[in-house]
Amino acid sequence: MENTTIIIQLILSFVLVVSTVIYVRYTIKLVKETQISREINLKPYMILYFESSETDPKSQYLQIKNIGKGPALNVKFEILEDFKIYSKYDRTLESEKYLTRTYSYFPSDYNFSMWAFSFDENYLEKMNSQIGIKCNYEDIFKEKYSETFFLKLGEGFDYTVTTPPNNYVGLISYEIKNLRNDIQQLNSTIKKTQIK
Repeated sequence: MENTTIIIQLILSFVLVVSTVIYVRYTIKLVKETQISREINLKPYMILYFESSETDPKSQYLQIKNIGKGPALNVKFEILEDFKIYSKYDRTLESEKYLTRTYSYFPSDYNFSMWAFSFDENYLEKMNSQIGIKCNYEDIFKEKYSETFFLKLGEGFDYTVTTPPNNYVGLISYEIKNLRNDIQQLNSTIKKTQIK
């Protein structure tokens, strides 16, 4: 009987040791995942892209956005490959003050939009040219990040025009145009009835 008690105690002790080891392994794993999750929730991630204007698809805006969960600090841009927006004015991206200054704080989900250029003449030739911008920034722990973007000018060009437009400003102008047509039809109907 004493032997069975000792065997049962040994088995239970072994089970307790094994379960403790498993528990410790999962706790260590959970701590690592929590640290990774915390880092992800505090890390910024900057992106740049072109987007068409709501009212004129040929006008292109350079969108600068922090899609990360944390704020980006000391955001600086470096023009790697520039283009002349208007050859007659000799205007370049580097001449724009927006891209030459340092932004001390760029919050999460913040979007900065700047007019870049317009596809006025020869836009099919311009669509294949590209710009290169390097974005340097840090997170709140002073860890440095660097992203390089090579953007084709035609990437944000919106070829389609929907009726009614799918954006707010375009919808307003569409409705105003419809109202103007209705008023003209009403005026012509009134004039016809007055003549009779």
